[in-house]
Amino acid sequence: MMKRSVRYAMLVTATMLCWSVAPTAQEQAPQEQSATSQEQTAAPVESTVAQEQAVAPVDEQVVETPRRIVFEEPASEPAEQPVETPQRVVAPEEPTAAPEAAPAQEPAPAPPQSAAASPAEQPAAAPQEEAAETTAEKTEAEEASEPAEETVVEEPKVVKFLNINDALPTRFFDAAATAPDAADPNKLVIGLHADTDRATWKANDFRASTAAFSHLAAIDTISFRVEAPKGYRIATITYTQRGTGSALRVAKAQGATHWVVGDYAAQLGVFGTNPSLAGVADFSETPRAAVDVSITTALFAFAAATSGSASLEVTSAEVQVELVPATDGL
Repeated sequence: MMKRSVRYAMLVTATMLCWSVAPTAQEQAPQEQSATSQEQTAAPVESTVAQEQAVAPVDEQVVETPRRIVFEEPASEPAEQPVETPQRVVAPEEPTAAPEAAPAQEPAPAPPQSAAASPAEQPAAAPQEEAAETTAEKTEAEEASEPAEETVVEEPKVVKFLNINDALPTRFFDAAATAPDAADPNKLVIGLHADTDRATWKANDFRASTAAFSHLAAIDTISFRVEAPKGYRIATITYTQRGTGSALRVAKAQGATHWVVGDYAAQLGVFGTNPSLAGVADFSETPRAAVDVSITTALFAFAAATSGSASLEVTSAEVQVELVPATDGL
């Protein structure tokens, strides 16, 4: 009777122990069905073991107890499998780059950064291109509608020198060689002869000298007309003359220059061995649209026979014209 009680108590203890081990295995792997099936399979085995322990002596129970740990080890292995499940969490995040992509279960690969712009970006760029083309067309239309400004060509601020003439065409002043300066069209460079008269074998340059084959007196007049361009008036006219001279021992060199500018006549200077001078006709108070100019220069040289020598020569002459805007605009 005593043995039956002991066996009954041990059977109850084994049953209680199986019921306590089964929930523990289920809590360790709730998400995996395979772990649950293993625990369920372990329950009948434990019950069989418990029955054998009930039949076996009490001393053998201590040896059989570690065998229950074998069934707990498989339950810990499935716990490592859920590590793979978080990898699939990336799938719902990928569609954020492309709103029209496939569902989260089968996410489509994101396009590379170097690929073309998405359809959402292309419609935004198209209006900008159309706006740029429209702006360019408007600019071209505006440029085409303003040809009048481009065709307006401002007339050069250049005076005209007309009717150039001199009193002695073959010597001294040279009207044919007189012309505006290439660097400054408002400057008239007066030409001078530099050849020899084949009839008298005398030099034709603007020089008076006691030397052989030279003129003792050299006098010439050059005249011309100055006209201002449209919209401008003549403010000043400046005549500049340069030259050289000498007088040795019993000799003398003398000269003079005067001019007529419009209705204004003046003497520019009387000189000895230095014929360089300058004169200005000022019309700034009453600017002129056109002015007639006449310039006369006379050179003289004298020396005693075999007792001296004299020479006086004009080497260059020019006229500079200054302009001012017309008050009436004409």
